[in-house]
Amino acid sequence: ESRQTAKIRPHSVQLYSREMHCEGGALIVRVHSELYIALCGVRQAKGLVERDLQSGMVIEFSPSTHVEYTGGKGFEPSSLSEIFRFNAMVATLSKQHSTLKLILCSGPNIQSQVHLAFLLGCHMIMTHGLGFEEAYLAFRPLYGLFEQTSSDEMSVEKSMRAFCCAKCLNWIDFGQHMDSSSSDHPICMDECNHYASMINGSILRIIPGKFLIFDAPDPSIPAGKLYQDDHGRRRFAPGFYADLLHHLGVRLVLRLGAADYDPAPFARRGIRVCGAEDVECVGGSTCGAAGPEEALGEGAFDRFS
Repeated sequence: ESRQTAKIRPHSVQLYSREMHCEGGALIVRVHSELYIALCGVRQAKGLVERDLQSGMVIEFSPSTHVEYTGGKGFEPSSLSEIFRFNAMVATLSKQHSTLKLILCSGPNIQSQVHLAFLLGCHMIMTHGLGFEEAYLAFRPLYGLFEQTSSDEMSVEKSMRAFCCAKCLNWIDFGQHMDSSSSDHPICMDECNHYASMINGSILRIIPGKFLIFDAPDPSIPAGKLYQDDHGRRRFAPGFYADLLHHLGVRLVLRLGAADYDPAPFARRGIRVCGAEDVECVGGSTCGAAGPEEALGEGAFDRFS
């Protein structure tokens, strides 16, 4: 798994009773009950909170522990595996230190601040049962940062809303550990984390029992090999994905990219491989002109990837 949950370094401190504090540009926002986000480092956060009589715990959330930080300014949502690990970390800390307030420090990096806010919002939705509007409103003082890092295609608002929608549709439930081969069950996180790993196929489940995505197989891998490691990256042959997707119950692979790989291993496993121009959309027309999105409408496929 390329995305790693931030390392934590707890520090015992005192906490203000107010919800927000500005000092030299630093900001601490109470987002839920005993949960706070500090847009500064640990040392500055301790200076802001140590004068209060109530005790709390400061948690360092450092962008240096996230390999996905590339120096860009755009927001990129966390993987479901990272959200799962972060949610478990905060839930565990809250349980172990139930009498303390938790202050998570993002540091001065804008990407890290927005990233942490998104993870906290997902935690509040999943563990505390908040709806999207209530969770998103808790970060109102950070809306300016959200706007700075958003684009037409991606934003904290859209991603948090999508996460909440997936939870409401019972696609995800971090408290459930069961087989997710049926669309009646939420995604099994143990299984999800396993297949999302770069060494196990980088397969991402989107809709339980219906929709998953994966990188196109590499046609340059020598015959007889299922995968090949190259400069820290594992590339997979068509035969690897054919066997794995057959095990997962996939019956149709919709090829959206330009990769030209041999579909024969999939055919031998009873899996059809086709391009968007070959798929009949909802309504009867083909999807070549309309785009693949039309093929993903309700009732278009039973299972596909």
